[in-house]
Amino acid sequence: NIVQLENALAFAHFGSNLLPAAEVATLTRNIIITSDKNCEKGDHRQLAGPKPMCGHFIISHTPRGFICGIEFTRLGATSTFGKYPLHAYMCGSAKNLSIRANSIHHNYNRALVIDSTSDATIAHNVAYHTSGHMYCFNTGLD
Repeated sequence: NIVQLENALAFAHFGSNLLPAAEVATLTRNIIITSDKNCEKGDHRQLAGPKPMCGHFIISHTPRGFICGIEFTRLGATSTFGKYPLHAYMCGSAKNLSIRANSIHHNYNRALVIDSTSDATIAHNVAYHTSGHMYCFNTGLD
């Protein structure tokens, strides 16, 4: 089929010379950190009523660690401050802290939170289908 225009286009359109692209990532990992299914009671989208109170994973007050290739799912507590699926908290200058190639999905309060931590290596992590900000970087005391 041919489409013929009466007037020239107002803006440039690049048509078929561009390749279609999509972001694709594997969410499954061999090591899984998750909560019991009962933690999901309540609705995290509602202002009133019970909220999910699921588990969390925190690296706290240490400048070293290696978190690599782990699946974090069904974590986070929307009604409790500081309960995030994956959280580096007050690690200071952490040149020996590496958070790489993790899958953080289907959680209830953010995905990866870096709080009062600098110089850490954070690379190739995937975050998907989570309430709130996927990645959150804070400085200072809460």
